[in-house]
Amino acid sequence: NAAASLRSAGYAPTQRVADGEIWVGYWVYLERIPTGDEAEAILADLRENGVTDSYVIPDSDGNNLVSLGVFSEISRAGRRREEVRTLGYEPVVTDRTRRGTVYWVDVLLAAGQSLDFDALQTPGRILRLEQRACPE
Repeated sequence: NAAASLRSAGYAPTQRVADGEIWVGYWVYLERIPTGDEAEAILADLRENGVTDSYVIPDSDGNNLVSLGVFSEISRAGRRREEVRTLGYEPVVTDRTRRGTVYWVDVLLAAGQSLDFDALQTPGRILRLEQRACPE
C-alpha cells in the first residue's frame, strides 16, 4: 500500500526484505522484582484487584518481571499503567518487538524534499511508519 501510494504521488519506490525487529505493541510491566515469592505476591494482589491478564517472567538479570499486557494503542497502555499505579506500583511502558522479516520501501529524496507520512497511512489499519536514512 505504501509503495502504491508513493508511485501515485510521483515517487519511484523500491522494495526490499530484511531481517529485523517487528513492533508488536506497547508493553506494560513491573520490573526488578528480586524474588519469585515477591513477584507471585504482587501477581496475587493484581489479580485480586481485577488485573487478571498478568504473569511473572524471569529476566536476564536474575530478577523477575510482572507482565501487565501488550497493547496496540498507547491510550490502552496508559490506562493499564494508571490502573496499576492506583494499586501502589510503578509500571514501565516500552515498545515490545520481536525478530522477524521486515519489509522496507525505499525512496530517494532530493535535498529539501520530504514525505507526508499522514498521507501514507491507510485508514482503519494499524501501520507503523518510520523514516530512516539509507545506509551508504
